[in-house]
Amino acid sequence: LGPPLDLGMAISQAAVSPLGNSALVATAEGSELLHVHLQRGELSVTPVADAPARPDLTAYSPAGSEAVLYDRTNRLLHVFR
Repeated sequence: LGPPLDLGMAISQAAVSPLGNSALVATAEGSELLHVHLQRGELSVTPVADAPARPDLTAYSPAGSEAVLYDRTNRLLHVFR
């Protein structure tokens, strides 16, 4: 377990990839979904375009290279690569 990461914002939910090097994070304000990537100690945060701000379910592939986000309200699956 490493040190905590300070993203500079409140988080309502997060799904971490199986490799532990990235996460999909919903902000507490519910305004957007973010992709947080950690590589060689460098942290990058980018908004995920066209994704639900608070997905009802998130599941990563075993390799951690893809994720599926489920939006229950609109009955949609979003694939993140």
